[in-house]
Parts: sequence; structure tokens; C-alpha cells
Amino acid sequence: MDITQAIDLEEYFQKGKTLEGTFGSNQLLRLVEIVNGPTDSINWALQFSLDNDKRNVINCSITACLNAICQRCGDEMVLPITVNSTLCAVAKDD
Repeated sequence: MDITQAIDLEEYFQKGKTLEGTFGSNQLLRLVEIVNGPTDSINWALQFSLDNDKRNVINCSITACLNAICQRCGDEMVLPITVNSTLCAVAKDD
């Protein structure tokens, strides 16, 4: 599914749906500047849910293996990256 496609957010939160996909490293211009050549695909997922207080929560995850140059020895290396983040949408300060 294309992330830019319109979705019914209320349904995604209520049913605990997940959006996932991949990016090519060439689509992320700031990343292209720091990696050593093309990188395998970058996987992302957005998992929608409700917390115990019925607030909308999005769990975000990104995984990739980046081609990099070791700053110590100068050799090429693969750097596995995993980023997880949780966002809670609130209508007002709780």
C-alpha cells in the first residue's frame, strides 16, 4: 500500500491495523549522502492501536542494513539499523 493513499484512521486505530512497506535508499536524500553506495531496501511499519485509556497510538518501526565505511579502519561494512518509536495522539494536554 502506498503511504500517501488516504486511509480511514479511525478504522485503523479501532481494528489495530498495520501499514508496512519499503523504501529504496535513493528515495531518502539525506541518507544517500552518508552511506557508501546503494543500500538494500529500508523496511517500515506503522501499527495503529488504542492504549488502555483508549488513546490513539502508532508504533513505528524502521529496519535497514546500511552500507558504510568504518571510521576506524576505513573498510566497508554493513551497519544494521533498527528504530522503534511510539506516538500517542491526544486532542489536548492530559
